[in-house]
Amino acid sequence: MPVARRSHLFGVIAALLFALGAFSVPAHQLDPAIASPAAQTASALTGTGTVAELIVVDQIAGVTQRYLGLQLDTGQSVVLTGAGVEQLADGARIEVTGNLSGDTFKATSFSVLTAPPIANKAGVPAQSQRQVQGTLVIFHKDYFTEGRGEYSFGVHNGAAQMTPLSLAVVPGSLQVGMTVSATGTMAADGVTLNATQVTILGLPAEEAMAGVVSTNGKRTQC
Repeated sequence: MPVARRSHLFGVIAALLFALGAFSVPAHQLDPAIASPAAQTASALTGTGTVAELIVVDQIAGVTQRYLGLQLDTGQSVVLTGAGVEQLADGARIEVTGNLSGDTFKATSFSVLTAPPIANKAGVPAQSQRQVQGTLVIFHKDYFTEGRGEYSFGVHNGAAQMTPLSLAVVPGSLQVGMTVSATGTMAADGVTLNATQVTILGLPAEEAMAGVVSTNGKRTQC
């Protein structure tokens, strides 16, 4: 190939590479599972927040598990781990010190600021409780003004109605396509269910296995 023609070809390739690099990837296309290690670096933090629990009853495996999340006063929701946190009650206000890595907060120490009301779930009026049953699905929400997106679970009842779920923690045991029953209270938007318990009634069909969500107890956000 003549030198002049080869130089021209290289110039075209370089221009194409530059053009591709000029396009930024939209926030909702980023995969948190392949985020850079720097984004997952642990940082020391002291803050206050409210404990939120999620009970997952797996009727298939005959196992019940309790997960804890923490709604920080800054507005961030994290998975709460660390020695002794299992003693915390749902709704407790705490001050906690520990390490934040991604969306998991590993507490090294904590103190209870305000205990939750004695009449907890058992004392919640029946009319304020709601239960939905159907197929567990996952959907994507865009927050354009904030430049981010978020994946969330929902329950589809098979009648063209889907109820979004707000979960304190997203356990790896939950899989898209499972038949579940979710219990909780309605959020302020009147649409989302603040789920406090999810009962697994049936496993997903084989065709749904490709959509299995396994986040090891972490919230999925992109």
